[in-house]
Amino acid sequence: MEGSQMSFSYCTLFNINYIDKGIALYNSIRRYNEYSILYILCLDMKTENILNSLGMKKVILIKLSDIEKYYPHLIELKENRSFAEYCWTLTPHLIEYIFKKYNELYNTYLDSDIYFYSNPDVPNVEMLRAGCHTLITKHGFPNDVKGKMSEKLYGTYCVQYNTFSNEKESLDLLEIWKNNVIRDCEYNKREGKIGDQKYLEEFPRLSKSVYIAKIGVGIAPWNIKEFSSAIHNKECFIVSNEGEIYQMIFYHFQNLKYLSKNVVNIGVGKANRKLKRMIYIPYLYEINDIRGKLYDRYKIKIQSRSVSRKNWVAFIQKYLMKYKIVDWCLSDIISIK
Repeated sequence: MEGSQMSFSYCTLFNINYIDKGIALYNSIRRYNEYSILYILCLDMKTENILNSLGMKKVILIKLSDIEKYYPHLIELKENRSFAEYCWTLTPHLIEYIFKKYNELYNTYLDSDIYFYSNPDVPNVEMLRAGCHTLITKHGFPNDVKGKMSEKLYGTYCVQYNTFSNEKESLDLLEIWKNNVIRDCEYNKREGKIGDQKYLEEFPRLSKSVYIAKIGVGIAPWNIKEFSSAIHNKECFIVSNEGEIYQMIFYHFQNLKYLSKNVVNIGVGKANRKLKRMIYIPYLYEINDIRGKLYDRYKIKIQSRSVSRKNWVAFIQKYLMKYKIVDWCLSDIISIK
């Protein structure tokens, strides 16, 4: 494929409680792309040590301490933010650090819970063909009342697959994003604050060289109900409810909630049941296989996470929200025994 030999690189970040998803992300990249470098910011020593032992190809591990040494202001920010908020604060810093230290031409941030079904270079090749230097992706919320409310709250664009280039106009946008998250990266829905995400809203207004990825980049729990089926060959194509076919570049497996070792609440809600199972079951089996190997070899148990800095809210997010069934869809409860 055109683009596989180009200078695209990728980065992600995670700690030990997301290492299973990070390894699955790496596996999905290598299934379609053996050339591009993946930079991984390891948020704890356990993650770094385990990844070092796995012999992953074309992977460069970055220590959190190296980032914090390069950007001393992060230490103070870390004291006053939840772990999730701090991760969001790190994202633009990590991309900039990669440009400065490794002199990459392009770097794409990837959420660690996405999974590729096509070559990850595809959107970046499209970006260059359009004469652009920065890429952002839409949430793609449904065009209904609930979808419009979600877009107002969470923003039009999603921090999940975001590309910057090592040239001034794109670096200027990256600098603006970095300064914004330094100023405020709180997650507080009541005040309309959603971490780092809504800062992307201004990108298209600030630069004419921002490319907005096409449908198929970022299929996710919040928009899967817009689709009726998927077609698997060497790559994956997804069919909309209107019968239009799109190449599915990746799926964003956001907010999986484990009720037990083998029972998962996928948190999707109303969507085609067959399509949900077609997408989720293979991924969940891969995650379970990774978890089993991590436990057998390193005795690692993956824990739930929270995003709020308020202790009582964080407790609800971590321990109680996993039992919430979206739209009362019992098909969201999947057993993977």
